[in-house]
Amino acid sequence: MTLPTPRHFLTNLINRLPTIPLEPPQPPSINRTPNSNALSRIPVSHRHLIITLHVLFPNLVLPSLDLLDRGLVQKLVLSDKIKYEEPEDDQAEDVRGAIYVVYSTTAAPSRRRKSVKPDPDDDRVGNRENSQKYVVHLQAWNCSCAAFAFSIVQSLLDEQPPQIPPELHLAEITTDDDKKEWEFGGMSTDGKAPNGGQIPTCKHLLACLLAERWGNALGGYVTSKQVGKGEMAGIVADV
Repeated sequence: MTLPTPRHFLTNLINRLPTIPLEPPQPPSINRTPNSNALSRIPVSHRHLIITLHVLFPNLVLPSLDLLDRGLVQKLVLSDKIKYEEPEDDQAEDVRGAIYVVYSTTAAPSRRRKSVKPDPDDDRVGNRENSQKYVVHLQAWNCSCAAFAFSIVQSLLDEQPPQIPPELHLAEITTDDDKKEWEFGGMSTDGKAPNGGQIPTCKHLLACLLAERWGNALGGYVTSKQVGKGEMAGIVADV
């Protein structure tokens, strides 16, 4: 029996999240406030998927969910080319080309027991503009934070670095989005070797990925901002 590569396994795991049938929210009562947390509505029969993800990323899953809970994840959309539409409940948006801005956790307190979707008029959301922010590009599989850079160094210093087969090098990378399906790790070649290999990841990147791929549960925690080409270029270049 051939074991799947880390990339293949993680891709299949993330792709299974949108198929989780969320239980309907319980109506409020005198002794119970309405619970809008989608994770609490996951059936017991499917909770092993979240547990598996937490085991694989024990230091990243909870912090990434906390970023979403605080309303600190923002998706950038080119206003002159891309028309933003809410994803359907049973479909995840295509992550190719998606660019996000994630603000520091010092920008806003936790939104637990509050409404799911961040309110643009909330003072806590407005304060994030003056906080540290990080740019996440899901296709390029990159985050501008120091933790992601350290994760890359850790993968390079692995005692048994993965041996990438020749057919998985640059020849595999294509600009034709119609011919290349989404994979955990984006355009990088990390995690494609049969003998393993770490895929660099940080809490910011994982938060954006979960919101994008699991839109019916976590997509509502993300705000959208339409920007022009000049502003987009400035944000990506951090100027």
